[in-house]
Amino acid sequence: MARCNLPLYEHSVELDLPERWQVHYASLPEGPTLSPAEMRAALANPIGTPRLSELARGKGNVVIVVDDTTRPTPAWQFLPHVIEELHAGGVEDSSITIMGGIALHRPMGPPDFIRKVGREIYDRYPCVNPSPWLDTVHLGDTEAGVPVKMSAEYVQADLRITCGGIIPHPSAGFGGGAKLTMPGVCGQETIIAHHRDMDFHGKQGRGEVAGNEHRAEIESIAALCPPEFIANPVINSRLEVAGLYCGHYIQAHRKGVEHARRIYAVDVPANADLAILSGAPQDSEISQGMKALADGFGPIHSVKPDGAVLYAAGGPEGFGYHHLGDHMRRTERSDPTERPAHYQDREIIFYSPSVSDSEFQRRAPRGSTLCRDLEAAVEALAARSNGSEPIVNVFPLGAMTLYAPGSAAA
Repeated sequence: MARCNLPLYEHSVELDLPERWQVHYASLPEGPTLSPAEMRAALANPIGTPRLSELARGKGNVVIVVDDTTRPTPAWQFLPHVIEELHAGGVEDSSITIMGGIALHRPMGPPDFIRKVGREIYDRYPCVNPSPWLDTVHLGDTEAGVPVKMSAEYVQADLRITCGGIIPHPSAGFGGGAKLTMPGVCGQETIIAHHRDMDFHGKQGRGEVAGNEHRAEIESIAALCPPEFIANPVINSRLEVAGLYCGHYIQAHRKGVEHARRIYAVDVPANADLAILSGAPQDSEISQGMKALADGFGPIHSVKPDGAVLYAAGGPEGFGYHHLGDHMRRTERSDPTERPAHYQDREIIFYSPSVSDSEFQRRAPRGSTLCRDLEAAVEALAARSNGSEPIVNVFPLGAMTLYAPGSAAA
């Protein structure tokens, strides 16, 4: 048997794969990890804005928005340096609030904030969740007619900073930039109108920012009350900061996207017979980790249309909670079990030790198979192989990997 390592949420497992399989392990380039001095240098030389310490002068209430634990952004690694800049600008600790950019996800609790920002920052500053239903401010409408409502606490702050990771996203191209404002701190009317009611005619996609209408509308919403400063990391395969892009919420973000497209891109054989995709590092919720199965530059496209895919997720929170998805299911505006067209005829096998049969039937795409034993899942995948020596692509960090044939990062 051949062995390979497969990360799952907060741990990893060793897979025993048949010797006859031609396995291509699509690991991301390790990349450097920025030192504290390098992170400070990035903050001291922002893109498109004055230095944060200058922006902070004379400001009272400061809100720092961080993404939630469905994203692997290691805010605890660089947030202390952001706060150093605020202190240098004269901001007192009593004026700083940490806010979770939860959008319509579940609220963040103490363990979530500690995991995201670290114990020291959690103990030192109030960590709060905005309400997408209450205490929002209507700022106007976009040209497309989206009513823009945002958290009053965010809007009324004297200085707004957002700290979200630049990682692949199925429709917005990448996270980070304006995305932690919209949907992060927006009201439900805004989020629902943008996600459900707008027709982007397919001009959106994973790993694509240029010409992405979904992204453009996010930025038009955020423009009504943008962050004055962003600190957006690109992370390496060790989930550490490999690049920190600071400053203007669009200009700095685009520089970060250039880096992200290189560091997340892998090149493996096309038309493979089989693939194993881990939902790591976003598989606390199965549905978030399913970004490994997304369209665009998704790893699923490395498999031939009638091949088979094993999607593995730790999934301690099952499929996870998303108010918008539940709302659309209840109002019969969408069916979570509808099979995406880009799956084509590929067999999809799910492995997760925590999901129930009932939840799987209600939430998984039709025609998928559930295994709660990893060995059984690999056996089920092997049974789908028609050849004696199948080509098998393994994506250990599938949720943030871009399948990019011919990429320089291969």
